[in-house]
Amino acid sequence: MSEQSGLCSDVVRVTGVEPARIAPPDPKSGASANSAIPANRVYGEEPACEARNLSGISRMPYNILKLKTMSIADLVESHCKNGYTYINTQFPLKETNMNWLYRLDYKYGRRALPNLMLYIVIGQFVVFAVNLFYPALGLSSLIALNRDIIFQGQVWRIVTFLFEPMNSSPLWILISMYFYWFIGSSLENEWGSFKFDFYYLAGAFMTVVFALITGSGINMYLNLSLFVAFAILWPDQEFLVFFVIPVKAKYLALLDVIPMILGLVTGSWSVRGSIFASVIMLFIFFGGDFLRRIKNQRAYQQTRRN
Repeated sequence: MSEQSGLCSDVVRVTGVEPARIAPPDPKSGASANSAIPANRVYGEEPACEARNLSGISRMPYNILKLKTMSIADLVESHCKNGYTYINTQFPLKETNMNWLYRLDYKYGRRALPNLMLYIVIGQFVVFAVNLFYPALGLSSLIALNRDIIFQGQVWRIVTFLFEPMNSSPLWILISMYFYWFIGSSLENEWGSFKFDFYYLAGAFMTVVFALITGSGINMYLNLSLFVAFAILWPDQEFLVFFVIPVKAKYLALLDVIPMILGLVTGSWSVRGSIFASVIMLFIFFGGDFLRRIKNQRAYQQTRRN
C-alpha cells in the first residue's frame, strides 16, 4: 500500500493524473489504449530494472529524460524504489551507447552547474569590456592558454582561457555571445545540465591536454563545436542571417566545419590540438549514432541486393 501511494504521489506530481486511469499505448501504433487518454501522458508499468541500475532504463522504448518536472536522478530513484517506470510516450528514446554517461548523471547529476554557458558568456563579456576600456592591461594575454607560462606558475590559465572573447568587434561580440548562450542553453535543455557540463568541461580539459603537448590552445573550436552539435540535433532549425535571410542550422554549421578543416590542413599544431579536442567531444556524443546509421544503411543496401 505504501509503495502504491508513493507511486501515485509521484505520478500525480508530474501529470496530475492517477496511474490507474492511464493505459499504456499500443506497441505498434503508439496510440493510447484508452481513447480518453492522450498518448503523451505519463503512466506507470511493471518494473523493468533493479534498484540503482540504469541499464534497463536506457533500453526503454521511451524517453524519460523529457520529463521537465523531475530530475533524472529523482526519476530513477523513484522508479527503483517503487518498482514502477515513469514514461513519456510522446518522445521516442534513441538507442545509445552512452549508458556510462547516464550512470554518471544519476550518481553526480545533482552536483551539476546549471547555466554554465551563461557564466562563460558573462566572463567573455567582462574580458572584452576590460580590453576595450583598459587595452594597456592586456587582459587577454594574461588569461591565454600557454604551456610555458603555465609551467612558470600561472596555473589559472587552464581555466581562464575559456573566457577569451572570440571577437574584438563590439557589435559582433554581442551577437556571438547571445548566439552561443542560446545554443548552450538549448543543448542544456535537451541533454540536462550534467551532460552539457560534461561536454564543455571535458572538451576544455582535452584542449588543455593538447596545449600542454603543442604549446598553446584556444577556446574557439570548442565553442564552434557547440553549434555543430546543435545542428546535428536540430538540422532544420532556421536562423535569420543579418536578421533577414532564413538559413537552416545544417547549412550554417558548414561555416563552423570549414574553419576546422582548414585549421587541420594549414594550421599549427596548437590549432590542430584545439580542433582535435572539439572533434573528440563530437564523436563521443554523436559518433555512435553516426556509425550505427552507416551500419544500418549497409544492411539495408544488402537486403535490397538480395
